[in-house]
Amino acid sequence: MNQESTYTENKTISLTEILNSINEIIYVADQNGTLVNIYGKEAVEPGIKNGNYLSKLVSEIFENDENHIHTSSHHRCLNGESFSYEWELKFNSKTYYYQTLLTPIENNRTKVTGITGVVRNISREKALNRYHQEIELMFKTLTNAAKSAIISVNEEGQIEYCNPVTERMFGYEHNELLGQEFLILFHKEDTIFGNDKDNRVIFNKKLSSVENIELLGVKKDGKKIPIECHISLYEIINIKHRVVIIQDISERKLVEEQRKSYQKNLEKKNKEIQDALEYTKKVQDQLVQSEKMASLGALISGIAHEINNPLAFVSSNHNRFGEYFSDLFDLLDKWKDLGFNMKDSDQFSAELSEINLLEEKIDYKFIKDDCEELLKHNFEGIDRIKNIVLQLRGFSHVSDDNAIEVDINKAIEETLTIVWNELKYKATIKKYYGKLPLVQCQVGEIKQIFVNLLVNASHAIETRGEIIIETCRDDTNVIIKISDTGKGMSAEIKRKIFDPFFTTKDVGEGTGLGLWICMSIIQKHHGKLEVESKEGKGSTFKITLPIEFENQ
Repeated sequence: MNQESTYTENKTISLTEILNSINEIIYVADQNGTLVNIYGKEAVEPGIKNGNYLSKLVSEIFENDENHIHTSSHHRCLNGESFSYEWELKFNSKTYYYQTLLTPIENNRTKVTGITGVVRNISREKALNRYHQEIELMFKTLTNAAKSAIISVNEEGQIEYCNPVTERMFGYEHNELLGQEFLILFHKEDTIFGNDKDNRVIFNKKLSSVENIELLGVKKDGKKIPIECHISLYEIINIKHRVVIIQDISERKLVEEQRKSYQKNLEKKNKEIQDALEYTKKVQDQLVQSEKMASLGALISGIAHEINNPLAFVSSNHNRFGEYFSDLFDLLDKWKDLGFNMKDSDQFSAELSEINLLEEKIDYKFIKDDCEELLKHNFEGIDRIKNIVLQLRGFSHVSDDNAIEVDINKAIEETLTIVWNELKYKATIKKYYGKLPLVQCQVGEIKQIFVNLLVNASHAIETRGEIIIETCRDDTNVIIKISDTGKGMSAEIKRKIFDPFFTTKDVGEGTGLGLWICMSIIQKHHGKLEVESKEGKGSTFKITLPIEFENQ
């Protein structure tokens, strides 16, 4: 008996220790609501101690606000109902949350004789729940604010979450998407999909993630829309999920189509502009050539005069040659007859005397000397004619786009040959040529500039003056200045002289294209054409030409 009692006592003590070792608070109350026993570890912050509340009513332990929920819950449990409820306890300016599970104690006759309560501190759980709720709220706020569809897919490929953009993008209600295979949102022929053993379309599981791939999405009504898809893999508690981010790129595709259309139109316009530029260049070349011909037309009488002068003395010399040759042939005939009659000495003397008289008559010595001088003059005249013709041919030739290396000083001299008759009666030409490198240019066009500027300079001189030609160079350019001592021009005329069709000459005397063409040629050679002029003081045109010419 003592051994059993000891065993029983030891057993009771052991059970109490077990009950007191658990985290929850376990209490027993009788049918009147008086606390009979309290077990479990003390609540750290509230400071509940077993000895303080035994033999007290529940209504005596809690304050008025807290007392009501406990008292009413005990009454429900005494009526035979088992349930749990949550409550709060404020202690040291902190609030703690608890959950109480009430179970009625019944005797053999099923009569309620008391209550067992298990009190559990759920403050940490409450805090975690609030944290999870805040995270969930933040997640929903972020996904709801996103402009892309965001979908979470479980391991089976079913939609477990989607944001409102997904619903609007594909035309589904929220409940219609949850639990559905997310493949219903895609066109099944896209390459990221495969087939399982039952030939069902499935997501290619080899692709753990997909970054910014363009696909076709399918709306609820079957309409296809271009989308850009990003799929990432993530795990929660060893369970794989995929987050699918989808962006509707319909507007982007529309913009791309518009851009392609604009680009096509732009290419068409560029071709039209290029064709127009080529046509303009062709017309401009024609204008340059026309201006050359107009310049030649204006200079033709002077050029004819320059050709006529050497032709005149060549022709005159030929007439004199004819007379000289007739006399010389007579003289030669006499010498021939003399040789035939040399056997008769008396007749020889008479013939020789006759020959001497003929030599005196035709002035043989003068003819001999004059023939040499006439031949020399003829060759000079022929060279002058040849040079003028060559310069005319070079000047009138249609220019091509090939730049060659040109001696600018020589080009000026060749131009002076063409316009000399236009200048010599109006001006004294002064030339100050510097040492220049060969310049890459289109020589025919450059000579056209020289012709226009030299002729204009002579026209600006009313009676008699000077035309000064200067050339020099700097590091990258050659500089040509053509100045005159003519009447100059006003500031208003100076502003307009490079405008097409502007002329100060009388109607029918000028095209108004000369200086405009000069400026066009200079710009084509990436150079500059500048003018300085004062009324009554003359004008200076300054040409700056790059030594190296890049044809564009």
